[in-house]
Amino acid sequence: MRVGWIAGVLLAACSGVSNEEEPPPPPPATYEVHEWGFIGHHIDEGENAVRHVGATPGRFDPNALGFGHGGLHLRGGKPILYVHLGEGTDRTSFQARVTIPDGRFVEFLPAGTQTGNALTWQVEARRGSCSAVASYPGVGSPGCSRVPDGYCEAAELGMYETDDAACLQVDGQDWNHLFYRADASGALPMHFTNDAGLMMQANVALEGKMIRIWRNANRAETKVQIFDAPPPGQEMAVPDAQLGSADEGIAYVRQELTAHGMSAAESDAFMRAWETNLFGAREGAPAIEPLQNGRPPEGLQAATQAVAYFLPESAANRLLGLSFEPAPTSVKRAILVRVDLVSRAVGTIGIGNLGNHLGYGAPPRTRGSQIRTTLPEVDGALSPQVVRRIIRRYRSAVRGCYEDHEPMVEGAVDISFTVGGEGTVTQAAVAETSLDEAVGTCLVQRLRSWRFPTPETGTVEVRQRYLFEPPNEDP
Repeated sequence: MRVGWIAGVLLAACSGVSNEEEPPPPPPATYEVHEWGFIGHHIDEGENAVRHVGATPGRFDPNALGFGHGGLHLRGGKPILYVHLGEGTDRTSFQARVTIPDGRFVEFLPAGTQTGNALTWQVEARRGSCSAVASYPGVGSPGCSRVPDGYCEAAELGMYETDDAACLQVDGQDWNHLFYRADASGALPMHFTNDAGLMMQANVALEGKMIRIWRNANRAETKVQIFDAPPPGQEMAVPDAQLGSADEGIAYVRQELTAHGMSAAESDAFMRAWETNLFGAREGAPAIEPLQNGRPPEGLQAATQAVAYFLPESAANRLLGLSFEPAPTSVKRAILVRVDLVSRAVGTIGIGNLGNHLGYGAPPRTRGSQIRTTLPEVDGALSPQVVRRIIRRYRSAVRGCYEDHEPMVEGAVDISFTVGGEGTVTQAAVAETSLDEAVGTCLVQRLRSWRFPTPETGTVEVRQRYLFEPPNEDP
């Protein structure tokens, strides 16, 4: 008995219950991502046209990096990604990926891994600001000379550094932010036409208002009107009254940047990029010089008449996919869409409104191929007139399929497709064609991204005939 009692005491001592508790595990590392950028679109382009996605417009001055206004391009404008560490997190690592479902990357910095339509960075973020000004390429450097379109936005990145973002290390080098520029295609939330006056129709609800802009070289000659977007599926005329000043437009853009989660420093960086391009130069500011770092894509050049709005999150995620591993606590995106309303047939104003005399405006448009559509055959809860009106908005995309594959042959293509419950095209196929099959294949591919009003019930079956004629060779 005594031996058993001693063994029990020893066992209790070995399993000894201590009053000291294990320290709690550290809280998980947290971070959030903020992104701003710009998408440029033109009313003459089809809704599925390639668009410039970028961050800045205008002018590049290599001798004044950090003070000028750079050039941005969505065929789009340059998205900038900032990282903010959560409370209690001093350092964390993650993978960031950008995916362009239908398009290409034009340039990006820092160097990442590009696989097809996806771009990946391995990032280590630490608390505290840092700068990469000395690492950005300059005019004539290999980093700029390799840009496919000859317009190097990476040289302007010093203008968009902020002092409130985390320092990002990629491949052992410090950066203030991540940058990419891309050409992307896909349907935008708003459709514009100019067949019988400027009209607009929404596919989805916007999260804020829209801005109609009439501008010239300076703010004294710039007028704006801030207005509510049409409800989804409804058409309305684009306002033609000039009610407010440039300052009202600037204040509203800043308000929306804050509403979309940008910090004060990030909003300032966005306005350094876009304020003059959208609303004209400040009184007494130096005149904008011709570009010193290449001609910007047309989508990034200043427009004399435009409509602007911020892209809804769902549309931003569809056009420009962002993903992270491990996931951040939140991703805040402020992507401005600007639609140039001046027909290219009469030319457009170039950067800084210097105009066509500097060669930045588009040349007069010559008569190209002719495309006609019959009234579509429709089975379902959409009228043939509504379907035809939407189809006509994509005529530039249709013309591209014809002119890229068989531009000198007259013929017809019949397309059958299904509009699903959310207004998206769920199925599409060539029903009949007298042209090369590549024309029909191109049409089907582009049609799958088109958006129609949501049917009240069920799905809608459509058959549409396109009639193509070669360009008119008369002078």
